Amino acid sequence: MARRNILPQRRIVELASAPSRQPEGEGCPQGSTQKLLGALGLARRAGKLVAGFDAVCETAQKGGALLVLLCADASTGTARRVRAACQGYCPVRAIPLGQGDIAAITGKPAGVLAITNKDFKVLCLNALAPFQAGDEEEPD
Repeated sequence: MARRNILPQRRIVELASAPSRQPEGEGCPQGSTQKLLGALGLARRAGKLVAGFDAVCETAQKGGALLVLLCADASTGTARRVRAACQGYCPVRAIPLGQGDIAAITGKPAGVLAITNKDFKVLCLNALAPFQAGDEEEPD
């Protein structure tokens, strides 16, 4: 009988419960970060979350991505390329989570995520509302 390794599961729980990296100077509620983590976790378990730059850009250009999320610690070059690749296909939003937080959900560090289901898109946008209060809405 093979021995089951429970270390990755324990690591996921530790990262998910760790305080997230919030932009300094903004008084964003901690509960909203947890809501966003929960929404992304649900989307991943349902198979409606795409992670990684190439996979997200391909999904967006095929019309499958409804919302693209960009991590707080993604490079400016990555952000510029994602916005250019998704322009006219789907909105791109910055999220207050780092690649380590995303790795806790998806199992691999990724700076770019795509949501492919309208209900999960609404759930994520509602969780992002306190963080994006001053941003203008991009056309779908």
